[in-house]
Amino acid sequence: MHLRGTRRLGTGPAAGRAACRSVFDESPTAGKRPRTGRAQSIADEAVQLAALGRRLGARVLDFIIAAVLVGLLYGAVLAALESSTASFDATAAVGVGLMVFAVALFVVVGYEVIQIAVWGQTVGKRIVRIKVVRDASGECSGWGKSFGRWAVPTLAMVALALTSGWLAVVRAVLCYVSPTWDRSRQGWHDMAAGTLVIRT
Repeated sequence: MHLRGTRRLGTGPAAGRAACRSVFDESPTAGKRPRTGRAQSIADEAVQLAALGRRLGARVLDFIIAAVLVGLLYGAVLAALESSTASFDATAAVGVGLMVFAVALFVVVGYEVIQIAVWGQTVGKRIVRIKVVRDASGECSGWGKSFGRWAVPTLAMVALALTSGWLAVVRAVLCYVSPTWDRSRQGWHDMAAGTLVIRT
């Protein structure tokens, strides 16, 4: 059966631990993913792949939530510094700034990686009803894949930003819109981590 925008999850021997496996037809070479065409879904239960609009909506919501968390953290640090009687020289100020950046990065990483690893959904993804699962099994991605999925666009963007800022922006945008031209709606970060984003 040829379906576009769907995969099938198995309900066989491993009941309760959905199997998610697909092959691609219209290709003479097994195991190779053609750039165009339709997915041939195999197994017992079809699942719907998340549309780009929902993924974008979730990303925007998560960005807002993470920004609020970082803003609250930054405000708390500033309030603590203002209430302190100690004076800070330039070196101390730089140290405080680096500490705030490190904690903010931890908050952002924790928000994305922990939720995807444990539940497959951030708050934004819960709101728009999509979920990240393993491409091969349909289960939650786990810690390694969750971190890898986050790291591909983020760390590459940071590295490029240190050399050429506009390339970092272009690369990040391309990464997040790359599901539009993939038959399984996998972005580059999904392909690297071996994950799918599905409707719930």
